[in-house]
Amino acid sequence: MTEYFRRVIFAALDSSSFKNLPPPENLEISIIIAAAAVGAVFGSFVISPFESVRIRTVSDEGFGGNENFFKGLAEIVEAEGVISLFEAVPVFMLKEIPFAIAKFGVFDYASSFLYNAYPVAREDLKLSLSVSLLSGCLSGIAAAFVSNPADCVVSEMKGAKKKKKKKTEASEKLGPVETAKLMYETKGVDAFLRALPLRMAFYSLTVSIQFLLYDSFRVLLKIGRDDLNLFLDVLGGVLSEKAGDIM
Repeated sequence: MTEYFRRVIFAALDSSSFKNLPPPENLEISIIIAAAAVGAVFGSFVISPFESVRIRTVSDEGFGGNENFFKGLAEIVEAEGVISLFEAVPVFMLKEIPFAIAKFGVFDYASSFLYNAYPVAREDLKLSLSVSLLSGCLSGIAAAFVSNPADCVVSEMKGAKKKKKKKTEASEKLGPVETAKLMYETKGVDAFLRALPLRMAFYSLTVSIQFLLYDSFRVLLKIGRDDLNLFLDVLGGVLSEKAGDIM
């Protein structure tokens, strides 16, 4: 989705309607940030059911998800309805949008900076993969930092389900804003920094591996960035023509 919207925004800015703006080539990082943000909106709806089961599995020992993901999913739907799987989508957007922006934005900026500082890395395989690894590490740290507050709110909302079952009417379901306020009143700013060092270490590793694997397979298959761009452009054109025929 990020790549798709990057191309849509690039094409729109390249049209005659935006001639007063700088060329899209000069707005590459801004474009990738905007595309990542839009892609993260769609991603939030996809990830929400899985995260609902995962968080409940961690917080509730008797939850069905400890045995099987689908059993846990069915248990939530039966007890709380399908809508409950998506009730944290707004919070996930607050988490996933900053995460995606930092992930792609910092990676693009860091890799561009390193390639400009060491042009030889563009031609050297080991140096090129090192750039991907280092840029991915930095982007993972930045992504974890900006998304940690919302992640803590999501964990608190889902983790509180077990406790609320044992309470009376005084414990009505809290939304993300109310949950965040309660967390701040109870523990202050520290409530939103919980497990931050662990998440920074985790995502610096996983994001760097993501970008490293992407570039490694690209090199292994002898596919250059220009080849990928050409393929995606052709694919986008074919899909657009088919959509036009259907309409």
